[in-house]
Amino acid sequence: MDDDLIKIPFAVDTMVAVLPARHPLAGQKNIPLQMLADEDFLLVETHTVLCRLAIRACEQSGFKPKVVYTDHKLENLFDLVIKGMGVALLMKKLALYSSSPEIAIVDVTPSMSTQICLCYLKGTELSDAVMHFILCTESLKKQL
Repeated sequence: MDDDLIKIPFAVDTMVAVLPARHPLAGQKNIPLQMLADEDFLLVETHTVLCRLAIRACEQSGFKPKVVYTDHKLENLFDLVIKGMGVALLMKKLALYSSSPEIAIVDVTPSMSTQICLCYLKGTELSDAVMHFILCTESLKKQL
């Protein structure tokens, strides 16, 4: 299917651990994911790409995460992290968007990254509004 798409790379994002501010590892700039092996994990819903990435990252670090809760609402995950109910693995841009003084956002190793792309089918006739959006997106990407 990829051959049928026009892809415009827009941004790269990396996975981070979201910890309660009082967590012993909260002050670190970067932690090996293996150090979270005994934690309870709070993840986005099970059938999402982000959940699969988080589980794969843990497995590549040598452990199966103990997932105690999943939700599609990030604010619920953050509330549970703040209450000390577990740690979350999220993409950094999402985590920073919802950050608060009560949580710590810490880079993890090995680094797991994703590329965010604007995609559309080849040969599709695009409206003027869509073409304008694509041009603005490409222009914004160059400025970043």
